[in-house]
Amino acid sequence: MSYVCLKCNKEYDNPTLIRNFPKAARRECPNGHVLATRVLGATKVRSYSSSFLLAVGMTFAGLVAIGLFVVVVLVQSPQVLGVDWRGAAGPVSLIAVLAFIAQAIALLVMSGNFAKGSPAVKKLAASAKGEAHGMLATLAVLLVIVLIRRWSSF
Repeated sequence: MSYVCLKCNKEYDNPTLIRNFPKAARRECPNGHVLATRVLGATKVRSYSSSFLLAVGMTFAGLVAIGLFVVVVLVQSPQVLGVDWRGAAGPVSLIAVLAFIAQAIALLVMSGNFAKGSPAVKKLAASAKGEAHGMLATLAVLLVIVLIRRWSSF
């Protein structure tokens, strides 16, 4: 598994581990640069398909976790701290979906920037584009399921 340093514009096969650092950015190049970005996470070279599947799984897991939060906290226990939270379920879900869409757009912009970079950095374009498309595909499937449920109730 190889990693790319965006500051050195080089690819490294076995970068050193950093102790006491967040899990997504635990590796650094020989010059001391962290091999991670805020949006993409670790700058690991992956194929489009593996990035796509990883993003589908992570987006689905995130949406399930947010959905459980909405159902358990906001709908099932409406009187928390004396406030009725049932009306907040829709806006919280919408904010979560918009956050995933914003991250997917940021990944698409990053993939375009990576494609213009050095040959080592160009290898990250497929990974960023795969993650963005995976997120958008998961959100599209979720939207279709919601619309089918909404239309079938009429």
